[in-house]
Amino acid sequence: MSDIAIHRIEPFRTRDIAGAVGRVYRNAYGMTNEEAGAFINGAFAKHAMWPGFLLYVATFNEIPAGFIYGYESRPGQWWHDTIRPAMAAAGCAGWQDHAFELAEIAVDPAVQGRGIGTRLIETFLTQVAGRTVLLSTPADPEDRAKALYRRLGFVDVLPDFGYPGFEDEPAVIMGRRG
Repeated sequence: MSDIAIHRIEPFRTRDIAGAVGRVYRNAYGMTNEEAGAFINGAFAKHAMWPGFLLYVATFNEIPAGFIYGYESRPGQWWHDTIRPAMAAAGCAGWQDHAFELAEIAVDPAVQGRGIGTRLIETFLTQVAGRTVLLSTPADPEDRAKALYRRLGFVDVLPDFGYPGFEDEPAVIMGRRG
């Protein structure tokens, strides 16, 4: 594990690290350069401006190999507002009060299985200790990330959520009380 280092990146430095984050994102999700660029210039750039933005980058042998980021979940943000009606209908609206959204985590497939994802999440959770953390992951029972989240104390809050326009790709909204 000594070859793995976790670095906190301050919000004003996100542009400096955007290329490395984009490469990890592209590799982790099998995207094209254009798709990864759209993520970096779209959601990532927007999220970096939101209150409480928190970004960590993992390096393996000094090469960027993974990242995790999130921010304070607030009304007016797409994800917060999209899950709110289903959370309320399920009696889980309180989970969103003062919550932190774990928006993205990715580890380059070339170095998966070395504990990088675990270290990223543990570091992130330490930084937001005392806060409820929410995330979304595919409902696929074979999803390795879901097993990792459960191991780190996350529970299914909404086990079968369908995003508008993507109802045929169910997701699980998971949470961890702080």
